[in-house]
Amino acid sequence: MSKDGFALRYQELYADGQRLLHDLGDSPVVGASREDYIAWMLSAMNWLEVVLPESSRYRQEAKRSLPSLHSTIFSSVFATFFGIFKSAGAEWSRGLLNTLELHFVGLCFEAFLKQASQSLEKGRRVEAAILASAVLEDTVKRLCRKHGIDVTNKPLEPLLNALKSGGVIRTFAR
Repeated sequence: MSKDGFALRYQELYADGQRLLHDLGDSPVVGASREDYIAWMLSAMNWLEVVLPESSRYRQEAKRSLPSLHSTIFSSVFATFFGIFKSAGAEWSRGLLNTLELHFVGLCFEAFLKQASQSLEKGRRVEAAILASAVLEDTVKRLCRKHGIDVTNKPLEPLLNALKSGGVIRTFAR
């Protein structure tokens, strides 16, 4: 699923959660349509688990506030969970939680490096070198952009030097 797909799913879950919260009114506990509240909370938790790293405070707090499936669901607990979900979505949509993008990039890099390794094992050194160098170049450019270094029309060596002089990477003497 693309980032847009995750954004769309968030919007759907947000709207459903808002409706469920509104439907509670002044009731202290979830009564009717309990299965809808359970389904929503599990779907929202799944979204958080897919989009956020394990160490994310949002993910940890949501998991902690998730009631047991067999216990009473108090309105205040549902509202708290919804608030965590809402806040995490706001941060994610502003690009402050980039784990999902890095996850996809990591999977892509892993596939390229695996292909490069297989090519090398089959004696196709040129193909392996091209794949590995593409991963290296993309990684260096992403790192440069993250640290505010312009990558436009620049070869790899000046970018590596800029990262080194900026203290982002170090070289080790042999």
